[in-house]
Amino acid sequence: MRVDLSSIEQVLQGDARIVSAYVLGSAAEGRMRADSDVDIAILPVAGRGFSPVDILELSAKFSLAAGRTVDLGMLSSRNLIYASQVLRRSSMSMRPDDIALNKGGIRQRDTSGAGG
Repeated sequence: MRVDLSSIEQVLQGDARIVSAYVLGSAAEGRMRADSDVDIAILPVAGRGFSPVDILELSAKFSLAAGRTVDLGMLSSRNLIYASQVLRRSSMSMRPDDIALNKGGIRQRDTSGAGG
């Protein structure tokens, strides 16, 4: 079972507050079940945070786009443990600039430790 990440890209591209988004867990690893959610971590533009209401609204937009529940996390220097886990465990990243330039916004990350 797979999730349509192109619909998630459209939401991402429409929000200027987001530098990058990382897909984690079963969606990134290709082992989703019918009841799986999609885990997404967002890196906001410096100095442009998200209020709790903003996070709920953005999560709802991603959930509607994905057709399933999205568990949305925020990357920041306030929670370095979460940030390091995201960067180590995510296998896909999406950046609005790449999407806008049609460079294939979804990037597979080398998580083997062999890449540079």
